[in-house]
Amino acid sequence: MNNAGPASASQLEFDDALEMSVGSMHKVATAWMGRGRLDDAALVNVSSVAGNVIGTAPEWYPTAKAAIMGWTRHLAAYRSDVVRANAVAPGMTDTRRLADFKETDLGQRVLTRIPLRRMATPDEISWAILFLLSPLASYINGTNWNSIGPTTALMATVSGASFTVYAARYGTVTTSGDNHWSGVAPALTVEPYAIA
Repeated sequence: MNNAGPASASQLEFDDALEMSVGSMHKVATAWMGRGRLDDAALVNVSSVAGNVIGTAPEWYPTAKAAIMGWTRHLAAYRSDVVRANAVAPGMTDTRRLADFKETDLGQRVLTRIPLRRMATPDEISWAILFLLSPLASYINGTNWNSIGPTTALMATVSGASFTVYAARYGTVTTSGDNHWSGVAPALTVEPYAIA
């Protein structure tokens, strides 16, 4: 899973933000794919419903997230000899970053527009990502899974100039740091891989 880039609340210039958002994901995935062909390799890029379903502020954020989906489709069409590429597009997710927001009047109004009337949990989207990375999704390529209630969402942060790629091939999920998904799917093991 590739989730490199700045947080949506970052105050950035438009061009810089696009380079940081789309450019960082491109650099991470290109470096990972450059390691050589892996049997059954799969990549899930994290996009957002912002830019793929709705528009939002700041202006760079939905633009970058739509570009990530376009790049994912490019990988699916032109790099399928190396990797199977898909994306997930999270909506509102119950993370620390949104904990206070969901209690506001605006947050409550937004929740009424979500079919399940609640935010997704990070664990819910983990299952969707793991499915897309697994052999069960071996014929799924170039899709964008929007997460607006009947599906789910995960948000993660990337700090500093270090970017992390989460990628998989049959039997392996690669992540960084605390091995968050090591217990989610017993058939999958977790190995750190980061690009600074």
